[in-house]
Amino acid sequence: MKLLIDENVHAKVVDGLRDEGHDVIWAAEEPLMGSEDEVLMEKARAEGRVIITCDKDFGRLVEFDDKSPPIGVILLRYELIEPSKALADLKRIIRFIEREKLLSTRFTIVVGEDQIRIRRRP
Repeated sequence: MKLLIDENVHAKVVDGLRDEGHDVIWAAEEPLMGSEDEVLMEKARAEGRVIITCDKDFGRLVEFDDKSPPIGVILLRYELIEPSKALADLKRIIRFIEREKLLSTRFTIVVGEDQIRIRRRP
């Protein structure tokens, strides 16, 4: 899957997803370092990437975004992020996204310690 990972996500998560064979752009690497959320959204939209972030603002931005093509966001909302748990959860979520064919819809998936919430928009 094509992913754009925000700079606030741990490097071990990024490396783990790359090791799984995903096409990953990490915003902590040049030239995206320090980019505004809107810039990252447009990059994700242009390249058909799902955004992974710890920043709640992305969820709000996607909620009110009506541009095409749609964007999906995975929001990591752990109290304390353990990279190995986040990576395991993300692997399951990516399989779910592929199985349910969510890439053609706007969606926000919020991942916490004990729950995963999925919001879809057409």
